[in-house]
Amino acid sequence: MNCIIVGCGGHGRVVLDVLTAAGEHDVAGFVDSNPALFGRRVDGKPVYGNLSVLDELKRTLDVDAAVVAIGNNGIRREFSARCE
Repeated sequence: MNCIIVGCGGHGRVVLDVLTAAGEHDVAGFVDSNPALFGRRVDGKPVYGNLSVLDELKRTLDVDAAVVAIGNNGIRREFSARCE
């Protein structure tokens, strides 16, 4: 499965480690709401932009899943709904 991680803070970095260790998922990179991170790399993976780029990533990188890795439950729920 080719996936993107939503949130590249501490929680997102842990999720990247877990997915990488499992060896069953190809993590294309991150999306995050912080514009200062767009175009940068976090733990070797690119930060593509915010949630608005998900449709483009689905087409261009063949991303078929998003893992929302945000510690705050309310924000995680909101972002999960937006990803669906």
